[in-house]
Amino acid sequence: MSGKPLYKITAEYENLLWMMEENELPEQELITLLEEVADQFDKKATNITGLFLNMEAESKNIKEAEAKMKKRRDSLDRKSKSLREYLLNSMIMLEIQKVKTDQFHAKIRNNPVSVGLVSEEMIPDSFKETVESVRIDKMAIKASIQDGGRGARGDITPVTEAPCILTKKHQ
Repeated sequence: MSGKPLYKITAEYENLLWMMEENELPEQELITLLEEVADQFDKKATNITGLFLNMEAESKNIKEAEAKMKKRRDSLDRKSKSLREYLLNSMIMLEIQKVKTDQFHAKIRNNPVSVGLVSEEMIPDSFKETVESVRIDKMAIKASIQDGGRGARGDITPVTEAPCILTKKHQ
């Protein structure tokens, strides 16, 4: 992007509108200047829109690549686990405890003791810990504000609708 930054074009345009209200310049000169600044604004807006649309497209492509990479990683993890279990089962069946080669060593070992729970209801209370969590119900806050309420202590700040830019790429 070249030329003036958008904020300067915007300030120029606002200044010309003020001059028009105050009759600072002849009408024809103002119209010519406004058309020039409007043209600069349109070009700058087109460039900026193209830039953020390109960034959004690149971001989408990255997200898709991440999803493909995750799928590939998960597949490799499953295959690796399956091959590891395949070797373990074969070593157990043949009663082989170790395999040593120039490239690697593999041996069977017992994992540390772990606890698997079948039913939490059957666990005695002495082994249970109560955990409390708090979740803010934003939908209830929104409904309260829409009904004219201010929340429990009146310290809820409503977030109003914010403007945004919608774009559509022309073919």
